[in-house]
Amino acid sequence: METKTQIDIEREIKALIAERFEFGLEKVTDETSLITLGLDSLDTYELILTLEEEYGIEIKAYDKIKNVGQLITSIEGEYVKIRGGEK
Repeated sequence: METKTQIDIEREIKALIAERFEFGLEKVTDETSLITLGLDSLDTYELILTLEEEYGIEIKAYDKIKNVGQLITSIEGEYVKIRGGEK
């Protein structure tokens, strides 16, 4: 399995959010809150499940994730713990 860099993960997550929820990629920044994007708690939970499956990880404190940057940091942190990776 290919090990992804943190830059790869960031790009993939932002692209997935933009595509899945039909936003322009320019609206999906680290500072953008999930609520601003119109994601309710179910949307957020489903997104996290998709990302957990994609990266083979588990996010335990998903309810504390409030913006795109926090989501990316959580995914990257767990991915690096399990798979290794490059910064």
